[in-house]
Amino acid sequence: MPTTWDTTRRQVALAGMVTDAETGRPLGGARVEITAGPAAFRRWADVRAREHAGGSATVQAPHLATTSADGHFRFADLPDGAYTLAVSLPPAGSRYGAVKVKAAVAREGERVVHADAGAALPPTRIRGKVTGADGEAVAMAQVALKGGGEQALTGADGRYVLNAIEAGTRTVVVSARGHAPAAQEVKAAAGKSKTADFSLVRAGS
Repeated sequence: MPTTWDTTRRQVALAGMVTDAETGRPLGGARVEITAGPAAFRRWADVRAREHAGGSATVQAPHLATTSADGHFRFADLPDGAYTLAVSLPPAGSRYGAVKVKAAVAREGERVVHADAGAALPPTRIRGKVTGADGEAVAMAQVALKGGGEQALTGADGRYVLNAIEAGTRTVVVSARGHAPAAQEVKAAAGKSKTADFSLVRAGS
């Protein structure tokens, strides 16, 4: 007797794209895991997981997917129902936080339905504004992390963003022509945004 899984095979799928929530840039190598789904999927996944455990290490488990270079992923042949996906980017360490995505898939007669399960991962970032002693924005100031390669230039409004940085206690260093350099220690948490504003004084003041 055919199972619920058999009757829905090749009828529905979850697909989506994982991006950087700050820039919209696609993220390759992201891990997408189905952590909850309908009973039909759980039964099928249990059987496949046992097969996977004794098979080739290069074959990915049925509840896991990895995004391609363009940020896309896909789960094929899923039964109808509600799903929860956990999305993270392990290769980036603490540069991004993780998110959960909910999606529901269903059939409409014989038509294949693809449910969009895209996700935007929050980067670990430090942002702020650089001004002079007079309160005016300082453009083209160099903002960098001490001991790291991350850096940015302020815009015409004096604002900067250091995006997708490693979490931890970081020292932000600012230098601008005609001004004395300044530094500030910031505690950056994974997937969170911290603000570090600077007020520079004129060189020689």
